[in-house]
Amino acid sequence: MRIFFFLGSLNFFVGLFAQNAEQFFFPCNGYKEQWLTGTLLTPFEEAIPKGSYVFDFYFYNTADIGEYNSHWHTISSRNYYSLIPSIYFFYGITDRLTLSFFPAVQYTTTDGTSGFGFQDLPCALSYQILQRNTWDYFPGILLSIMETFPAGKYKNLNPHKLYTDQTGDGSFITTFVLTFYDVYCLGGQYFAPYIDIEYDLWSNISVTGYNTYGGGYGTHGKLSGGDNLDFYFGFEYSFTRHFVLSFDFEYTHKNRLSFSGKQTAFTGRASSEQFSIAPAIEYDFNEYFGINTGLWFTLAGRNTPQFVSGIVNFSSFF
Repeated sequence: MRIFFFLGSLNFFVGLFAQNAEQFFFPCNGYKEQWLTGTLLTPFEEAIPKGSYVFDFYFYNTADIGEYNSHWHTISSRNYYSLIPSIYFFYGITDRLTLSFFPAVQYTTTDGTSGFGFQDLPCALSYQILQRNTWDYFPGILLSIMETFPAGKYKNLNPHKLYTDQTGDGSFITTFVLTFYDVYCLGGQYFAPYIDIEYDLWSNISVTGYNTYGGGYGTHGKLSGGDNLDFYFGFEYSFTRHFVLSFDFEYTHKNRLSFSGKQTAFTGRASSEQFSIAPAIEYDFNEYFGINTGLWFTLAGRNTPQFVSGIVNFSSFF
C-alpha cells in the first residue's frame, strides 16, 4: 500500500508541476528582451546580427598569491601582481557568422622588478548552428574555431626580471568551442544559462634560454604536447531591467608539456587542473551599454597558480 501511495503522490505532484511549469519557467518568446552584457568569463554566447559591432573593454587586476602542488595543497610562492587591459571585438559578418579578436597588454611586477608587453593574440570565427528560440526549452548552439597567435614574449627572458617579462605561451593554439545558451523567464525574472566546452590543440614550442617553462642560459630545444580541456558553466539572473547577477564556474585541465633538446635547468610543464569561479554584478544602462564587475578566483588546483582577479568590463553594442 505504501508504494502505491508513494507512486500516486509522485504522479500528483509531477502533474501539478507540469500544469504550472510554463507559468514559472518558459522561453522568453514574445517578451521584451532583458539587457544582458554576458558573464565575466564568457561575454559572447551567440552570434550578433549582420553588420553589428560589439566592443568589450576589460580590465584585469590579478594577484598570484600562491601555488597548488601535485597533491592539491596550497604552498607559498613568490607573489605576482598584474594589470591587464584588453579589448574584446566582435563583428557580425552575417546573422549566423561572427568574427572576433582579443588583443591585450600586460604589466606585471614582483619583488621590485617589473615587465610589460603584448599577450598572445586570439582570433575566432563563430557560427550559430542553431538559433536560440528555434525550439522551446532547447538552447541555441554556437560553434567557434579560434586561433591564438604567439605574439607575447616567452623565450630569451631576462632572469633579473623574475619572469615579469613573460607575456605569452609561444604556441599556435587552435581551439574548438561549443556553446549552449538560452534565455528563460524564471519567476518573473530573466535567467540566461550557458555551457561552454573548449578543447585546445597546441603546436610545438621552440624555446631558448630562460623561458615561460623554465630553462636557463644554454637551453635550446622544443616542447610538445600540452593540449587543454576547458569546461564553463554560468548564468545571468536579472533583479531588474538594469541590475543583473552573473556567475561563472570554470574547470581547466592542461596536459603535460615534454621537452626535447639541451636544457641547463628543468624545462617543461606538468599536467594540471584548476577549479575557479567568477561572481559578478552587472548594470545595463540600456540595450547598447553595460558594465560588469566582479571577482575571479581559484577554489582548488593541482600544479597551478592560486590567484584572485578583480575584473571590470565595459560593454558596448553598435
